[in-house]
Amino acid sequence: MRKKQKRNLSIFILIILVIGVVSGGRYSSNKKSKELFTENIGDENKEIPLIKDSKIIIKPIENDIEVIRPSNNNYNITSNEKEITFTGMADPKLPLTINGEDVDLYFTGNFTVIKPLNVGNNSFVISNGEKVITYNINRNFQIIESTIPSEKMVVDSDTEAIIEAKLYSGSKAYAMINGEKVRLKQVETDEEIDAKDTSYARFEGIYKIPNTEEDLNLGKIKFVGEAEGAVQEKVGGELIVNGNKNKINKKIKVKNYSAKLYDIKNI
Repeated sequence: MRKKQKRNLSIFILIILVIGVVSGGRYSSNKKSKELFTENIGDENKEIPLIKDSKIIIKPIENDIEVIRPSNNNYNITSNEKEITFTGMADPKLPLTINGEDVDLYFTGNFTVIKPLNVGNNSFVISNGEKVITYNINRNFQIIESTIPSEKMVVDSDTEAIIEAKLYSGSKAYAMINGEKVRLKQVETDEEIDAKDTSYARFEGIYKIPNTEEDLNLGKIKFVGEAEGAVQEKVGGELIVNGNKNKINKKIKVKNYSAKLYDIKNI
Protein backbone atom coordinates (compact mmCIF):
# COMPACT_ATOMS: atom_id res chain seq x y z
CA MET A 1 0.00 0.00 0.00
CA ARG A 2 2.93 2.32 0.81
CA LYS A 3 4.33 1.84 -2.73
CA LYS A 4 0.92 2.63 -4.23
CA GLN A 5 0.62 5.83 -2.16
CA LYS A 6 4.02 7.05 -3.35
CA ARG A 7 3.10 6.30 -6.95
CA ASN A 8 -0.20 8.21 -6.65
CA LEU A 9 1.58 11.17 -5.02
CA SER A 10 4.21 11.26 -7.79
CA ILE A 11 1.49 11.31 -10.47
CA PHE A 12 -0.38 14.08 -8.63
CA ILE A 13 2.75 16.25 -8.29
CA LEU A 14 3.66 15.66 -11.93
CA ILE A 15 0.23 16.95 -13.00
CA ILE A 16 0.69 20.09 -10.87
CA LEU A 17 4.12 20.74 -12.38
CA VAL A 18 2.86 20.22 -15.94
CA ILE A 19 0.06 22.72 -15.33
CA GLY A 20 2.65 25.20 -14.06
CA VAL A 21 4.86 24.72 -17.12
CA VAL A 22 1.94 25.07 -19.54
CA SER A 23 0.71 28.17 -17.75
CA GLY A 24 4.23 29.59 -17.79
CA GLY A 25 4.35 29.19 -21.56
CA ARG A 26 1.15 31.17 -21.93
CA TYR A 27 2.46 34.08 -19.90
CA SER A 28 5.93 34.26 -21.48
CA SER A 29 4.79 36.45 -24.41
CA ASN A 30 5.03 39.62 -22.28
CA LYS A 31 8.33 39.35 -20.44
CA LYS A 32 8.19 42.78 -18.77
CA SER A 33 5.02 42.29 -16.74
CA LYS A 34 4.49 38.51 -17.00
CA GLU A 35 7.67 36.62 -16.20
CA LEU A 36 8.20 33.30 -14.48
CA PHE A 37 10.19 33.47 -11.29
CA THR A 38 10.69 31.44 -8.12
CA GLU A 39 11.45 32.09 -4.49
CA ASN A 40 12.67 29.99 -1.57
CA ILE A 41 10.11 28.76 0.94
CA GLY A 42 10.85 27.63 4.50
CA ASP A 43 13.65 25.37 5.64
CA GLU A 44 13.36 23.12 2.58
CA ASN A 45 15.09 25.80 0.46
CA LYS A 46 13.04 24.60 -2.50
CA GLU A 47 12.14 26.75 -5.49
CA ILE A 48 8.35 26.84 -5.66
CA PRO A 49 6.49 28.62 -8.50
CA LEU A 50 3.92 31.15 -7.18
CA ILE A 51 1.16 33.39 -8.69
CA LYS A 52 1.57 37.07 -7.82
CA ASP A 53 1.14 40.34 -9.75
CA SER A 54 0.51 38.56 -13.07
CA LYS A 55 3.54 36.32 -12.51
CA ILE A 56 3.42 32.54 -12.50
CA ILE A 57 3.68 31.28 -8.95
CA ILE A 58 2.55 27.95 -7.44
CA LYS A 59 2.33 28.59 -3.72
CA PRO A 60 1.32 26.19 -0.94
CA ILE A 61 -2.09 26.99 0.51
CA GLU A 62 -2.23 28.48 4.00
CA ASN A 63 -4.48 27.50 6.90
CA ASP A 64 -6.67 25.36 4.67
CA ILE A 65 -7.20 21.88 3.22
CA GLU A 66 -8.23 21.18 -0.36
CA VAL A 67 -9.22 17.55 -0.93
CA ILE A 68 -9.33 16.78 -4.63
CA ARG A 69 -10.17 13.12 -4.29
CA PRO A 70 -12.72 12.15 -3.20
CA SER A 71 -14.71 15.25 -4.13
CA ASN A 72 -14.90 17.83 -1.36
CA ASN A 73 -18.48 18.51 -2.45
CA ASN A 74 -19.63 15.16 -1.10
CA TYR A 75 -18.71 14.18 2.45
CA ASN A 76 -21.13 11.23 2.62
CA ILE A 77 -20.05 8.45 0.27
CA THR A 78 -21.18 4.90 -0.44
CA SER A 79 -18.55 2.57 -1.87
CA ASN A 80 -18.04 -1.10 -2.73
CA GLU A 81 -14.25 -0.74 -2.56
CA LYS A 82 -12.05 -2.07 0.25
CA GLU A 83 -10.02 1.15 0.53
CA ILE A 84 -10.27 4.88 -0.11
CA THR A 85 -7.62 7.25 -1.49
CA PHE A 86 -7.39 10.81 -0.18
CA THR A 87 -5.48 13.22 -2.42
CA GLY A 88 -5.18 16.95 -2.02
CA MET A 89 -3.25 19.91 -0.60
CA ALA A 90 -2.77 21.34 2.87
CA ASP A 91 -0.64 23.94 4.64
CA PRO A 92 2.86 22.35 4.80
CA LYS A 93 3.76 24.50 7.81
CA LEU A 94 1.09 22.74 9.88
CA PRO A 95 0.75 19.04 10.76
CA LEU A 96 -1.81 17.07 8.75
CA THR A 97 -3.61 14.17 10.40
CA ILE A 98 -6.35 11.71 9.48
CA ASN A 99 -8.10 10.28 12.52
CA GLY A 100 -5.17 11.47 14.62
CA GLU A 101 -2.51 9.75 12.50
CA ASP A 102 0.17 11.90 10.88
CA VAL A 103 0.13 12.16 7.09
CA ASP A 104 3.31 12.84 5.10
CA LEU A 105 3.20 16.19 3.31
CA TYR A 106 5.33 17.11 0.31
CA PHE A 107 7.08 20.48 0.69
CA THR A 108 4.43 22.03 -1.59
CA GLY A 109 1.66 20.75 0.68
CA ASN A 110 0.54 17.92 -1.62
CA PHE A 111 -0.47 14.62 -0.07
CA THR A 112 -1.98 11.28 -0.96
CA VAL A 113 -2.88 8.53 1.47
CA ILE A 114 -4.78 5.24 1.20
CA LYS A 115 -7.02 4.11 4.04
CA PRO A 116 -8.73 0.71 4.42
CA LEU A 117 -12.51 0.57 4.66
CA ASN A 118 -14.42 -1.69 7.02
CA VAL A 119 -17.81 -3.05 6.03
CA GLY A 120 -20.37 -0.52 7.21
CA ASN A 121 -19.76 3.09 8.23
CA ASN A 122 -16.26 4.60 8.27
CA SER A 123 -15.49 8.09 9.55
CA PHE A 124 -12.34 10.02 8.58
CA VAL A 125 -11.49 13.32 10.28
CA ILE A 126 -8.85 15.28 8.34
CA SER A 127 -7.18 18.05 10.37
CA ASN A 128 -4.66 20.72 9.36
CA GLY A 129 -4.29 23.45 11.97
CA GLU A 130 -7.76 24.82 12.71
CA LYS A 131 -9.23 23.42 9.48
CA VAL A 132 -11.17 20.16 9.92
CA ILE A 133 -13.00 18.08 7.28
CA THR A 134 -14.98 14.92 8.06
CA TYR A 135 -15.86 12.20 5.53
CA ASN A 136 -18.42 9.48 6.27
CA ILE A 137 -17.98 6.51 3.95
CA ASN A 138 -20.33 3.55 3.99
CA ARG A 139 -18.84 0.41 2.52
CA ASN A 140 -21.13 -2.24 1.04
CA PHE A 141 -19.46 -5.61 0.76
CA GLN A 142 -20.61 -6.71 -2.67
CA ILE A 143 -18.90 -9.85 -3.98
CA ILE A 144 -20.50 -9.92 -7.44
CA GLU A 145 -20.53 -6.50 -9.08
CA SER A 146 -21.82 -7.37 -12.57
CA THR A 147 -22.42 -10.30 -14.94
CA ILE A 148 -22.27 -11.04 -18.67
CA PRO A 149 -24.79 -11.84 -19.95
CA SER A 150 -26.98 -9.60 -17.84
CA GLU A 151 -30.09 -10.04 -19.98
CA LYS A 152 -29.75 -12.50 -22.87
CA MET A 153 -27.05 -14.29 -24.86
CA VAL A 154 -27.76 -16.16 -28.12
CA VAL A 155 -25.15 -18.68 -29.31
CA ASP A 156 -25.00 -21.30 -32.03
CA SER A 157 -25.34 -25.00 -31.33
CA ASP A 158 -22.14 -27.01 -30.77
CA THR A 159 -19.95 -23.99 -29.91
CA GLU A 160 -18.50 -22.46 -26.75
CA ALA A 161 -19.84 -19.52 -24.76
CA ILE A 162 -17.62 -17.28 -22.62
CA ILE A 163 -19.35 -16.43 -19.35
CA GLU A 164 -18.01 -13.32 -17.58
CA ALA A 165 -18.48 -11.56 -14.26
CA LYS A 166 -16.91 -8.77 -12.23
CA LEU A 167 -16.20 -10.07 -8.74
CA TYR A 168 -14.27 -9.02 -5.66
CA SER A 169 -10.62 -9.79 -6.38
CA GLY A 170 -9.51 -13.14 -4.98
CA SER A 171 -13.03 -14.59 -4.88
CA LYS A 172 -13.90 -18.19 -5.59
CA ALA A 173 -16.70 -18.28 -8.13
CA TYR A 174 -18.73 -20.43 -10.47
CA ALA A 175 -21.81 -20.23 -12.70
CA MET A 176 -24.71 -22.69 -12.85
CA ILE A 177 -25.98 -23.28 -16.41
CA ASN A 178 -28.70 -25.83 -17.10
CA GLY A 179 -27.73 -27.73 -13.95
CA GLU A 180 -24.02 -27.75 -14.84
CA LYS A 181 -21.37 -25.97 -12.76
CA VAL A 182 -18.90 -23.82 -14.71
CA ARG A 183 -15.85 -22.62 -12.80
CA LEU A 184 -15.02 -18.92 -13.14
CA LYS A 185 -11.36 -17.97 -13.05
CA GLN A 186 -9.88 -14.53 -12.33
CA VAL A 187 -8.15 -13.24 -15.49
CA GLU A 188 -6.94 -9.82 -14.27
CA THR A 189 -3.76 -9.45 -12.22
CA ASP A 190 -3.37 -7.38 -9.05
CA GLU A 191 -1.31 -4.85 -11.03
CA GLU A 192 -4.12 -4.40 -13.57
CA ILE A 193 -6.67 -3.98 -10.79
CA ASP A 194 -4.52 -1.41 -8.95
CA ALA A 195 -4.08 0.56 -12.18
CA LYS A 196 -7.88 0.85 -12.40
CA ASP A 197 -8.05 1.79 -8.70
CA THR A 198 -10.67 -0.85 -7.94
CA SER A 199 -11.11 -3.98 -5.83
CA TYR A 200 -12.98 -5.87 -8.55
CA ALA A 201 -11.54 -8.13 -11.23
CA ARG A 202 -12.84 -9.81 -14.36
CA PHE A 203 -13.61 -13.53 -14.10
CA GLU A 204 -14.24 -15.88 -17.03
CA GLY A 205 -15.55 -19.38 -17.61
CA ILE A 206 -16.21 -21.44 -20.75
CA TYR A 207 -19.42 -23.40 -21.28
CA LYS A 208 -19.70 -26.02 -24.03
CA ILE A 209 -22.95 -25.49 -25.91
CA PRO A 210 -24.82 -28.75 -26.63
CA ASN A 211 -25.35 -29.92 -30.20
CA THR A 212 -29.06 -29.58 -30.93
CA GLU A 213 -31.25 -29.35 -34.02
CA GLU A 214 -33.95 -27.35 -32.27
CA ASP A 215 -33.63 -23.95 -30.60
CA LEU A 216 -33.00 -24.36 -26.90
CA ASN A 217 -33.49 -22.06 -23.91
CA LEU A 218 -31.04 -23.04 -21.17
CA GLY A 219 -32.61 -20.59 -18.73
CA LYS A 220 -31.04 -17.91 -16.60
CA ILE A 221 -27.44 -18.24 -15.45
CA LYS A 222 -26.86 -18.21 -11.69
CA PHE A 223 -23.54 -16.78 -10.50
CA VAL A 224 -22.11 -17.70 -7.11
CA GLY A 225 -19.15 -15.93 -5.46
CA GLU A 226 -17.37 -16.50 -2.15
CA ALA A 227 -14.98 -14.06 -0.44
CA GLU A 228 -13.89 -13.30 3.13
CA GLY A 229 -16.18 -16.00 4.50
CA ALA A 230 -19.29 -14.62 2.79
CA VAL A 231 -21.25 -16.13 -0.12
CA GLN A 232 -23.34 -14.18 -2.61
CA GLU A 233 -25.56 -15.26 -5.50
CA LYS A 234 -26.67 -13.22 -8.49
CA VAL A 235 -28.97 -14.22 -11.35
CA GLY A 236 -27.72 -13.19 -14.79
CA GLY A 237 -29.26 -13.31 -18.23
CA GLU A 238 -30.72 -16.15 -20.28
CA LEU A 239 -28.63 -18.40 -22.51
CA ILE A 240 -30.40 -19.20 -25.81
CA VAL A 241 -29.07 -21.83 -28.22
CA ASN A 242 -29.63 -21.37 -31.95
CA GLY A 243 -30.39 -24.89 -33.24
CA ASN A 244 -28.75 -26.47 -36.30
CA LYS A 245 -31.94 -26.26 -38.35
CA ASN A 246 -31.67 -22.47 -38.28
CA LYS A 247 -28.14 -22.41 -39.62
CA ILE A 248 -27.34 -21.99 -43.31
CA ASN A 249 -26.32 -25.35 -44.76
CA LYS A 250 -22.54 -25.52 -44.64
CA LYS A 251 -22.50 -27.92 -47.63
CA ILE A 252 -23.83 -25.34 -50.11
CA LYS A 253 -21.49 -25.04 -53.08
CA VAL A 254 -21.37 -21.84 -55.12
CA LYS A 255 -20.42 -22.62 -58.74
CA ASN A 256 -21.02 -19.14 -60.16
CA TYR A 257 -18.56 -16.29 -59.77
CA SER A 258 -21.33 -14.13 -58.33
CA ALA A 259 -24.14 -15.45 -56.17
CA LYS A 260 -26.36 -14.53 -53.24
CA LEU A 261 -27.19 -16.71 -50.27
CA TYR A 262 -30.58 -16.37 -48.61
CA ASP A 263 -31.72 -17.55 -45.22
CA ILE A 264 -34.30 -20.24 -46.05
CA LYS A 265 -36.60 -18.92 -43.30
CA ASN A 266 -36.96 -15.60 -45.14
CA ILE A 267 -37.74 -17.04 -48.63
